[in-house]
Formats: sequence, structure tokens, C-alpha cells
Amino acid sequence: MINFEVFYWQADPHPTIQGGKQWIYVGTESELQYPGTASFTPGAVITVPAGKDNSLRLTGLRTLTSGTFTANEALTIFGQPFNPGDYTNVHSEFYNVKLSYEYLSWPYPVTDSKFRLKTLWEMQYVTIRSIISGPIIVNSDGTYSQSSAVESRWFIFPTFGLAAEYSFNKRFRVEVRGSAFGWPHRSDLYDTQAEATYRRHQFELLAGYKFFYYKTSPQSDEYLHSKVPGPYLGIRYNLQ
Repeated sequence: MINFEVFYWQADPHPTIQGGKQWIYVGTESELQYPGTASFTPGAVITVPAGKDNSLRLTGLRTLTSGTFTANEALTIFGQPFNPGDYTNVHSEFYNVKLSYEYLSWPYPVTDSKFRLKTLWEMQYVTIRSIISGPIIVNSDGTYSQSSAVESRWFIFPTFGLAAEYSFNKRFRVEVRGSAFGWPHRSDLYDTQAEATYRRHQFELLAGYKFFYYKTSPQSDEYLHSKVPGPYLGIRYNLQ
């Protein structure tokens, strides 16, 4: 069955940047947890059949976070120095696109079983864009200058996991899914969620909780990591 879904995730991301293995700016700090709150976080899912009882699922989402802080000590962020006392604006964008092949592993044949277990075979794209801007300074010659760091970090990973589904009746069911992958001392990614779904005709209303964790490679000069939890609400339309 083909279906289309849109959802709103009340995510609460606070990425942290830290100096990595190739950090060279001795005498300055690099650790900073991004301040602020997330704005509207939309997402969408398209699911299509991929063989008997199996499916392909494409998910995309975006979070935006903005905030301010005053530097308490000398900082170097993405190669840009910031002085103690600098009033600084931070804006970050997080994007995730996931393609998942969901293979029904149990039971087989399906018959009328209320419980189903799927294995998940996925590819995920993650990118984090950061814009960090210091105060605008008026120079002695009347010109203006501003310390600003703009950087994007991204990676593509396979992830593997399980999804368990239980149907109480034709209208109400619950589902838990999780997948992950990582290399020691490299990038990591964990993606989990649990949801309850109520169906009425071709529409489904869903509510759940999602937890996402990512870490870019610490082998570079600086790396980012963040835990992104939050509840979500959505609506799904099933084509018949």
C-alpha cells in the first residue's frame, strides 16, 4: 500500500561543538553547546510496496535552532576567534534524509497475526549547518567588521535495525522502531521512535516520541554531536 505522511516533531536540539584530534588552536577553548530553542520542525514520509509484505520508506526532516550567548573566555569556533565578552548569535540547521527497506521477518506467512517484526536496512544522510556571528565593530576608519563562522558538516551512513508492530484491532496499533550504526572513534548515528496510530477510513492519526543522536567524526579539527529528543504528531493518507 502506498501512503503519504506529514508530521510535526517538537524537537529540542542543542548541538555541542568540540575540538577534535586535529585541533591546533592552543590556548583557546573550542567546546560550545549551542543555545536557544528550535522553531517549527516539519517532516514527511512516503512509503511504497517493495515486494510481498515489504516496503520502501523515504523520510525527510529539518530542525532550525537560534540563540545567543556571551563568551566567558576566548573561543575559536571553526577557525574563527571570539573574545571574552563578545555577544554572539548562533543559528544551526539540521537535515536528515533516510531511505529504509523494511523486510517482514516474522511471522511468515502473515495470515492474521497481530504482531509483526521487520528488519530495517537503511541509508541515512545527515548535515549540520552552523552560523555563529559576533558583535558588529566600528573600526577607527569608520568601516564595520564582524567575527563570523559559517560551516557545514555532513555524513552518509548505513543503519540497521528492527521495527515491531502490534495491532489491537483494525483501527488501533502501536509500533516501535530503532536503527543505528557507528565506527569506533568516528561518526555515530542512533535513530529510534515509538508511536500509536488510529485509523479512520483512508486516514491515520499518529502520535509518538522520537530520539535521534548523531556525532560527526572526532578525527577532524572540530566535531559536532547532539541528542535530539521530542514528541511528534502526524497524519497519514493511505492510497487504496
